[in-house]
Amino acid sequence: MIAAVNGHAFGGGVGLVAAADIAIAVDSAVFSFSEVRIGAIPAMISVVVLPKLGEHQTMRLFLTGERFDAGRAQGYGLLHRVVAPGALASAVQKEIDAIALGGPIAIREAKQLVRTVARLPEDEAFRFAEKKIAAIFASEEAAEGMAAFAQKRPPKWTTAG
Repeated sequence: MIAAVNGHAFGGGVGLVAAADIAIAVDSAVFSFSEVRIGAIPAMISVVVLPKLGEHQTMRLFLTGERFDAGRAQGYGLLHRVVAPGALASAVQKEIDAIALGGPIAIREAKQLVRTVARLPEDEAFRFAEKKIAAIFASEEAAEGMAAFAQKRPPKWTTAG
């Protein structure tokens, strides 16, 4: 999922940005975890915000509800890129094009890998990664990708299963 932010993202909106795999915003975008200012808390979005921003930044932003700009959002780790307003669609398309070069199954498995390994103790993470890499290298998709690389041609991916 790619978040393309072209304005304000407050409360649950900034939670959606945090939940995205890739996040790009225009330089004029404004963000805020504003829930405390209406007597609520950002409980559900904390699940996706904490891993991205860390406890230290999240605490301050959740407690103050202050607004922050796209540059600060990128510095916090919430955004990957900040672009001029006229460049947002092009920036998103570049990400889509780059992702489309990968194998569909590998893309799905890479997303699962990141989400799983980040939450496991190191020894369990290595065991999980070892099983995943063995399964992927034995797949038809990996065989096609490696053959295409060796033959200097684009791979012919099949639809993800």
